[in-house]
Amino acid sequence: MSFTKKILTFITAVATSMCATAQTDESGDMRSMSLDSVVIKGYKNSSSLRNSSDGTAVWNMSMMNELPKILGNADPLHYTQLLPAVQTNNEYDGGLYIQGCDNGHNLVTIDGVPLYNVTHLVGLFSVFNASHYKSLQMQSSAKDASYANRLGGYLTMNLHDDVQEKTDGEFSVGLISSQGTLRHPISDNQQLNVSVRASYLNLLYSQWLKMEGSTLNYSFYDANLTYIYKPNKQNSFLLDAYLGNDQGKVGMGDYGADLTGKWGNSLVAAHWKHNGEQAKIKNTIYYTYYHNRYHLTLSSFNVVLPSSIGDLGFKSDVSWRKAHLGLDIIHHTIKPQAPKADGGYFDSAITPSASNKKSLEASLFCDYDFTFFKRFSFNPGLHASTYRVDGKTTFALDPTASLTWSTMPQWTNRIGFSSRHQYLLQSGINSLGLPTTFWMSTATDDIPVQRQQSVYLISNVKLFKGRFNVSLELYYKWLQHQQEYFGTFYDFINSAYDVHDMLHHGKGRNYGINVTVNKLSGKLTGWLSYSYGRSQRQFPDISPEEWYPSNHERIHELNFVGTQKLGKRWSIGMTGIFATGTPFTAPRNFQILNGNITAAYGEHNANRLTPYSRIDLSLNYKLKSYSKKESGINFSVYNLTYSQNSILYYVKVHHDNYYYHPVSFLTRILPSVSYYCKF
Repeated sequence: MSFTKKILTFITAVATSMCATAQTDESGDMRSMSLDSVVIKGYKNSSSLRNSSDGTAVWNMSMMNELPKILGNADPLHYTQLLPAVQTNNEYDGGLYIQGCDNGHNLVTIDGVPLYNVTHLVGLFSVFNASHYKSLQMQSSAKDASYANRLGGYLTMNLHDDVQEKTDGEFSVGLISSQGTLRHPISDNQQLNVSVRASYLNLLYSQWLKMEGSTLNYSFYDANLTYIYKPNKQNSFLLDAYLGNDQGKVGMGDYGADLTGKWGNSLVAAHWKHNGEQAKIKNTIYYTYYHNRYHLTLSSFNVVLPSSIGDLGFKSDVSWRKAHLGLDIIHHTIKPQAPKADGGYFDSAITPSASNKKSLEASLFCDYDFTFFKRFSFNPGLHASTYRVDGKTTFALDPTASLTWSTMPQWTNRIGFSSRHQYLLQSGINSLGLPTTFWMSTATDDIPVQRQQSVYLISNVKLFKGRFNVSLELYYKWLQHQQEYFGTFYDFINSAYDVHDMLHHGKGRNYGINVTVNKLSGKLTGWLSYSYGRSQRQFPDISPEEWYPSNHERIHELNFVGTQKLGKRWSIGMTGIFATGTPFTAPRNFQILNGNITAAYGEHNANRLTPYSRIDLSLNYKLKSYSKKESGINFSVYNLTYSQNSILYYVKVHHDNYYYHPVSFLTRILPSVSYYCKF
């Protein structure tokens, strides 16, 4: 019996003895008893964020309407960057850097099915329409044997799997896009959920989308479809599909260049979920595909850059009593970026089909939970994986182990160790927030498999009768066989271009501490977190002996998220970020050779941008509801403090003068208004 049930049983027994009236017969035997009343008071947990003992964060999507929005859109992935252990990003970078790992080290999924690019609009928000999903779940690293073959974090958007009685839905209208969701029960055990979103960005913001001589034209759309069949309480079948597409064009006036691109994701999956008393089973078969195609026009040169990755996969996950085991099989078809160039002094091409690689990735895992002395739990596990590409097979065994104990009923602690291999590599140029990166296979003659070992300590305690949760996490990660891409767009016009020549190899280490205070109840809910983290790399070609900070490292970071009810109709939401600036490599001097500017650079990543700070504010007003309909207006201000945060530095050319110039977001302050309706 759990501690909560014991307390309720005790309270009921005491109340019965005090409040009950009894009638007895002459012999004293009890004939009947009536209970007058029992009042049990407690604090309602109204927080949308839950933290478990293993560090997993679960975020209810209903909170999105209360938070500040960017151009009328509240995005789940954007607010994930405010969670502890996730480094704050610049505006033109939509990646997730979790516990110091690179964005390509993460696995982002829809109910366990991977997506390989999840950002829209230069990283400001993602492909996820929040109203289509039940919750967001994030793990910062491998805590058990079921964790995928990734070195970083795991984030999944959980689908609704219940059938409701009546049709309902919601829609919102913002300044750059509109979106809507309809949930329609077909019968007592069948339901169809449909969500769509489309943008009209350039209609209203064409004059704003200019940055340091560059212009942006951009559009996107998303569509989700989920069919639910629930024959009984224990079983459910889901058919899920997603389709999204982006088109963008960047005109780089200072360089006389134009970059156009099209990219998008498609996904289809079938899930069977069984939730029995002793056994829980989930089986999934799926296909997911991501592609991008860029066209760079530079003077008389034309370069086309196609790449893609497609997965056909099967996943099986079984929990029986205290055992947990599963199987994961994926067939990858990968097309790394294969440039085709023409114009100028040469006419060269690389046939895209020649660079296609097919590979097979398979994993088998098992762990078991041993409970002893009531308050202690030991969870050992083993994750076996194999990867076959180019006729070569790689096999790896990754152990995990954790010990969880309760110091008192409201205080839990967990210490653990894990090891992981990663067989896919994300590489390429990150430029202006466009997804110019691509995926490649490791375990080849040119690229070794990435590896990681980590240790961690997590402590969670509830204070003030459960109204506050305080969590502490310490971690240290060792990274082997790391790769970084050091090419530029100009390398693509070289007929001898080979992506392997652009990769540098080395190792890394990440370590830090995260402290979070989460207010769980009351009119004011939210959290305050502080993170200290180091993410360091050592590459022989760059720094043979010294460690240097990774490009995304922020040593100190303070985040807060809060929502406050101001009555029946008004509420306020606020988020804030204060963080150390990210590293960059500064040039020592400039030279002009044959009309071309060249720079001599100093020590790699030895300099830092100015500290990053931003406060966002939203004011929400609920309109009068009719017939269970709810609607409201959200007024938001992005960067209320008017901070000018530098994103990067580059060489600027102006009237034959060359100088080093910082780049900032397109505007210091960004107000927006949106309307939403739930019916």
